[in-house]
Amino acid sequence: MPVITPAPYWRAPTQPVAVPTAAAAAAPSASPLTLQLPPRDYESAGGERCADGAHVVLIPVIPMGSIIMRGLMPLSVLNSTRPALHGARVSYLGWTGPRNLTLAQRLDRHFAQFGAPSACVLLKYADDDALSACRRRGALVLLDCIDNFRCFGVSRAAHEYPKYDALLVQTAAHQRWLAGKGVRSAVLPHPHGDHRRVRHAHPLRARLRGVGLVYGDPKNLPLRHELVAICRACAAVNATFYLVYSPSSSTLKAPQPYHCEGHGGVPPAPPPPPPWPSGGAGGGHDGWCRRQRRAPPPVPSCDASASSSAEERAAYLGSLFAANLSDVSGQHRFYENDEKKGIDRLRAHVDVGLLWPPLGRKDPKLAIENRPPTRMHWWWAQSIPVVAFPMHSYVEAAARIGYPPGLVNLSTADQIAPALCSISSRAARGCLQRAVMRGADLASPLHAALELLTAVCAVADAVGRPLARPAAGEDQWMTRALIKG
Repeated sequence: MPVITPAPYWRAPTQPVAVPTAAAAAAPSASPLTLQLPPRDYESAGGERCADGAHVVLIPVIPMGSIIMRGLMPLSVLNSTRPALHGARVSYLGWTGPRNLTLAQRLDRHFAQFGAPSACVLLKYADDDALSACRRRGALVLLDCIDNFRCFGVSRAAHEYPKYDALLVQTAAHQRWLAGKGVRSAVLPHPHGDHRRVRHAHPLRARLRGVGLVYGDPKNLPLRHELVAICRACAAVNATFYLVYSPSSSTLKAPQPYHCEGHGGVPPAPPPPPPWPSGGAGGGHDGWCRRQRRAPPPVPSCDASASSSAEERAAYLGSLFAANLSDVSGQHRFYENDEKKGIDRLRAHVDVGLLWPPLGRKDPKLAIENRPPTRMHWWWAQSIPVVAFPMHSYVEAAARIGYPPGLVNLSTADQIAPALCSISSRAARGCLQRAVMRGADLASPLHAALELLTAVCAVADAVGRPLARPAAGEDQWMTRALIKG
């Protein structure tokens, strides 16, 4: 049964929201419109062969930043791992050529050069001209919503989206909503951008001393009074709250401590957090934690063999295509040090990542509740555990790796301090670190790119139309020219 938590801040207090348990979040839906992609260990299975011989075309309708990670990055990964892990051809509609061409004309030129499509994946935005161009050639057509709030429009769900064979969405909650409107979809969570196949855990400090919140745009920050409440919750357990700025056009900035006081117009300090709601004797690293005398939620079992076997698989894959797999899309700068050592500074100050709703956004409420788990996956790629507000994508991502559901069910700021106490020990954070490192593999660019092929095949099966295997055109390799247009 779902756990009923206090309402999100953007709802009225009389409108509670149901947050699924880990089991419920991972449970398949009975609707034929909710396509279930089976959990796959692509590395051990030798990749994904269902689309071998097919031509998948990625189509950006509008040149925006989000198309890099859902278009250019999969292109780079898939064309660098063929034929080692799959036999599909993948191409991307670039912005090269005459500037006065319509989208339909650009697609005609693209298909003439690279071959007829087996499946078209429109990135973020629907477009009737692209839909028609792909349909005329007998291709499946999918719309990858990414974070487009329009995918929650009732009118579009009734009149526009049924034209597509399926939508790709970020959460099972969104998928169920679409099924209720008669729209077929598959869940394909947004990956992080770290291409490394061997991950190394950074050393853990003896006690939890820093909590970080990463953002790329101020509109994705919590509101100011929430930042103050979060800061005070961290201070209650003698931890510093840091804001970590990660601009899309530059490298990661050094964590900046957030000062709880000195901000005008904020409410008075909240009362002390209540005890953690379970019995037993607890313990913590500071006075506040010790005074709670309550047991923390469980942490996942430590399985060292899972981590080592993952490294062995990654090393094997690296021997197959390490020379080809590259970061032409430019994502490594968010995961590796530059001359300012931003990643080293992050790990020197931050022990736990915090994920909280971006209440400054103007998007519809349903779209905010179902935003992608990109930031959670980013923390995982840094081998840093997290605590989180129960956004649907965070609850579902946690369920996929067996992460403690209590740590992603913090619906108010006063629940942060007890959660931090529960993972204050190095042993607890060590268990969580191993879990998130496994999660980082499941949210990697390689896994997400192969899962895209799985989704295309699942849609073909659902609509009863086998993927065409057209005559091959030119191979398209990822270059900086595709980004610059």
